[in-house]
Amino acid sequence: MKSAWRGHADHSGDRVFSEGLAPVRVDERWGYIDKAGRIVISPQFDYAESFFGGLARVRLSNSRTGMIDRTGRIVWSTPE
Repeated sequence: MKSAWRGHADHSGDRVFSEGLAPVRVDERWGYIDKAGRIVISPQFDYAESFFGGLARVRLSNSRTGMIDRTGRIVWSTPE
C-alpha cells in the first residue's frame, strides 16, 4: 500500500537508500519509504535495516528477528 506519510517522522536515525527503499521511523515504529518519500511498507517494526539482495532484516514484536521482502512480506523469522 503506497501512501504519503503523515504525522511525525524522525529521520535522524534513518538509514540510506538501498534498492530504492530506505528505513524510516514514524513515531516509535519503522517502515520503508521510496525515493519520492512515499511509505511503501507501513511502519510496523521495532527496528529495520537496509535492503540487500531483495531482503531486509527487521525486529518484530517480542524481540523476534525476521527478514522481509520488498513488499513487506515476512519471508523468515525466529521462532516465538
